[in-house]
Amino acid sequence: MSKSNSKNQGVALIIVLAFVVLLTGLSLAYFSHTATDRQLARASFHDTSAELLAHSALGVCAMTASLHLVFQAWHPLSAQGQLTRQILGGVK
Repeated sequence: MSKSNSKNQGVALIIVLAFVVLLTGLSLAYFSHTATDRQLARASFHDTSAELLAHSALGVCAMTASLHLVFQAWHPLSAQGQLTRQILGGVK
């Protein structure tokens, strides 16, 4: 092999190694970014789930309270129920 051919191979090796290092760095950056996005999405999902659960629980509590008030107002042994029936239409 001649000296210039050996130099060309050395330069080609350096260029290939530079591309390998560059691609490795880009791959690591991509996977790091993907992992961070995945963690953020998971946290957002859990926050949304907790918010929906709390909203549903509040709805159940409100419905239970309103049903309790309605049935208590129309209960035959309730003095408040008798007053409510008189106000709403005189039903005895």
